[in-house]
Amino acid sequence: MSFKKLMFAVALVLVASPIFAAGAETHSGILIAIDPVEGTLTLEEMGPWRGSGSGLHMRSMTVTPATKVALVRRSTEPVTGGWPGTYVESPLTFVVLHPGDFVDVRVTRHGKQLIAESIDVVWPSNE
Repeated sequence: MSFKKLMFAVALVLVASPIFAAGAETHSGILIAIDPVEGTLTLEEMGPWRGSGSGLHMRSMTVTPATKVALVRRSTEPVTGGWPGTYVESPLTFVVLHPGDFVDVRVTRHGKQLIAESIDVVWPSNE
């Protein structure tokens, strides 16, 4: 492969990568409301920091049966391939979430609707 073709291929990958990832977003904040019957949650999120519109924003998201929910915590013992203090995940169910939980929600946008792909919850270490 010639150098020009190689550079073109690398440039194409670099330019196209954001296009493929454009559908995924992560929102972090405090759970304000959870409706397990409707499969929705409302998140209070700080930002974005873009002038006068900065501040707290409410985001409503849809939770599906495919949404992965996990507790994220620091380990106190070494884990396989890791070290003490690394982050470990434990599976949870949607129904154990409650208002006041701090979460990271990875979503995909379908029109104006946000669909939760995964929810990582962080509880204080004494819970």
